[in-house]
Amino acid sequence: TDTKSQISIINELTENVTDLNVDLQNHILIKQRSEMSINNLEHNCQLLDTERIKINK
Repeated sequence: TDTKSQISIINELTENVTDLNVDLQNHILIKQRSEMSINNLEHNCQLLDTERIKINK
């Protein structure tokens, strides 16, 4: 029974680690997408600034 109980705990912990890995991978993806979005926004702002300067000349 002790061994069964230990095996059960190990299995549960293994599942938890797997879940955490999936969560971590998802967070990494979200972070990468956010960084891409920020970069795109920064680029668009630069383009807007450039156009604004042209218009104001």
